[in-house]
Amino acid sequence: YIEAQAPDADWGVLDEAQAAADGSFSLPLPEFGTPWAWRLRAVAPGRHDSPAVDVSPGDTGITLEPSAEGSLDYAVLDGDGKPSPSRLNLRPSDGGADLTVWLDGTGTQPVPPGTYAYTATRGYEYAPVTGELTVPEGGAVALDVELQHIIDTSGWVSLDTHVHSSDSPDSRVSPADVLLHAAAHGLDLVVHTEHEHIVDRASMPEDLGYDGWIDSIGGEEVTASIPEHLTMFPVTPDGSPRGGPVEWFGRDLDELFALMRERSDGGVNLLNHPSYLGTIGWDRILAEPTLSDPTLLGLAPDAALWSWNLDGIEVMNGHSSPFSSGNGRWLDWQSMLNAGHPLVAVGSSDDHGGMKVGFPRTYVPASTDVPKDVATEEVVDGFLQGRALASTGAFARVLVDGEAELGDLWAPEGDTVDIELHIEALPEIDVTHVVVFLNCDTVLQVPATDPDGVVKLSEVLTVPVDGDAHLTIAAFGENWLPLGLPQFNPTDVPRLLTSPIYLDGDGDGVFTAPGGRECLLLLDNPG
Repeated sequence: YIEAQAPDADWGVLDEAQAAADGSFSLPLPEFGTPWAWRLRAVAPGRHDSPAVDVSPGDTGITLEPSAEGSLDYAVLDGDGKPSPSRLNLRPSDGGADLTVWLDGTGTQPVPPGTYAYTATRGYEYAPVTGELTVPEGGAVALDVELQHIIDTSGWVSLDTHVHSSDSPDSRVSPADVLLHAAAHGLDLVVHTEHEHIVDRASMPEDLGYDGWIDSIGGEEVTASIPEHLTMFPVTPDGSPRGGPVEWFGRDLDELFALMRERSDGGVNLLNHPSYLGTIGWDRILAEPTLSDPTLLGLAPDAALWSWNLDGIEVMNGHSSPFSSGNGRWLDWQSMLNAGHPLVAVGSSDDHGGMKVGFPRTYVPASTDVPKDVATEEVVDGFLQGRALASTGAFARVLVDGEAELGDLWAPEGDTVDIELHIEALPEIDVTHVVVFLNCDTVLQVPATDPDGVVKLSEVLTVPVDGDAHLTIAAFGENWLPLGLPQFNPTDVPRLLTSPIYLDGDGDGVFTAPGGRECLLLLDNPG
C-alpha cells in the first residue's frame, strides 16, 4: 500500500499493488509537492504487516518485510458432531485491533502469530465458546470448538431481506463470502438484493458445500433515489441485461410497487430504511404525506407520493433505535397500523461489507428447519399473512387466548385477552423486560423472570381490551452482546419486535382500525 499524509492530516491509503511471485512490485507515486509525506506498507495473509517505510518519488530497491506466517488448524462442530460454520473473534493480548476469521467447519486458516483471546459464535441461537490460543511463528495451532444450538426456534426460519455483494456497485464482498458469513451468523436464508441487478444464486449454496447451513432467495433492491429504496422478492433473471430489474427513473411510488408486484409474480413489497417518510412530511395522525407538490421531488405534478401496495416496512434497518426521535420508524409503522394497513415489521442488515449479514433478521414460520428444504412460497406467505418477527438477539412465541398467532384476527370472548408469551435468548444476551402495546399505547411493562437464562420469560399476561385493537410486543435488554456479535446501544434497541395480532373487540368479524392518534409510549423496565 502507498499511504499518503497531507499537511495537518492523518495518514490514508492512496493506492495498492499486488506483488509478483518473487515478491517484486512497483507503484506510481504522484507529485503533490514537498509538504506531502509518503510511506509504503506490505500486508499478507497470516502475517503481521510490515513496518511502514518512508519513501519519496524516484526511490527504488525498497524492501518490506511482514512477519513470519502463522496459521490455525480448526475443527468446528455442532452439537450433533457435524461441521459447523463459525465467526471467530480474536483479541490480541498486545492490545492490537481485533481480528475476524470465518470458519467453515474444518480446515486451515492463516492467522498472524501471537496470543489471542478468542470467541467463537454462530449468531443468536448458538452458545458462544471462549478461550485463549497462541499462534506460533512459522507454525500452526489447533482449535477444536463445539457450538451448541440452545435456542428453540423450531417451526420458524430466519432470513435477512436486504443483503448486498459485489454484484452491487457499492460492495466488494463476493457472493460466496456473503453466504459463508450468513451461515457463520446462524442465518437460514439470504435474500440477495443487489442494486438494479437480479442474479440467480439458487445453486450456489450447494455448489459451495454450504447447503446444509444456508439457502438463497433472489430479490432486488429497487434503488430509486426518489421516492425511496424498495425491496422485492422472490424474483429470477429474465435473460435481459442485469436480469431485468425494475426501471425506476421518473416513476412514483404507486407505479414502482405495481411494477415490483408484477415482476415478482405477486411476491413481497417492502419499504426500505424509510427516510422518504420524512421527505414527504409523513403525518402520523392522518397516515398520509403533508407534502402536496411532487415536482419539488423531481416527479410529475400528478405523481402519487404514497401507495399502500406494500407488505412491510424496515422498522429495523441495522441497529439504530426505531424509537429514537431521529429515527421514528416505530411510530411511522404504528401510524400505518392505526390507519388499517396490516404491515409487518421487518428487521434487516442492509449489509454491504459482509460483516453484519443477518444482524438484524426476520423470523417467519416454516414447515421445516432445514434451510434448503424451505419453500420460498412459505416465506412469502409468512410476510403476506403478517407472521413475522424482527430480532436483534431474542426469539418469541406469542399466542392470544391459546388460539391467535401473529397476523391473525381474533375475537375475544370477554373484555380481556390472555397473551401466552415465551421468550428465549442466549444467556449472554440479556432480556430485562417486555412491553405490550395496544393501538400504539403501552398497556403493560413486565420484567423478565430470568434475564440471564435461556428462557427469559414464559408467562400468561392478561391485558384488558376495549374495542378493536392491534397488539404488538417488544423486548429489551441492557447489556452489550458477546464479542463476535454486533455491538449497539443495548438499552435503546429492542431485542425483538413482533408484527401485530388483530383483536376484534366488538365481535363484528372485522378489524376496525382506531384511526390516527397520539401514542402513549413507555419503554422503561418496571423492575
